[in-house]
Amino acid sequence: MAIVNEYTRELINFKAKLDNAYELWLHAGSFKDEGHRVFFHFNAKYIRIVREHSALGFINRETGDVLYPKGYAGPTKRVRGNIFSPDGGQSAVAWYGVAMAEEQS
Repeated sequence: MAIVNEYTRELINFKAKLDNAYELWLHAGSFKDEGHRVFFHFNAKYIRIVREHSALGFINRETGDVLYPKGYAGPTKRVRGNIFSPDGGQSAVAWYGVAMAEEQS
């Protein structure tokens, strides 16, 4: 029996939001699903959100803050959302990954 803590549960929920946004985009444009799924790569400070070979964003491991990628190696400084917020980070999600600042609702 696996024990899932709150942090793991929120990561799973956030991943589902990213996958759902991507699926909606695929179906709205009649694009072919090529099986590109979101994965997490863990390092000391951040969790890198990856699809294919691209960083979609980062999650601060201490705070749960969702950050837009500056590049593959690290994030920008501006927080886009938080996986522990009431919306579970939904405000930070776009079809391509973490939303750019001007696209946030």
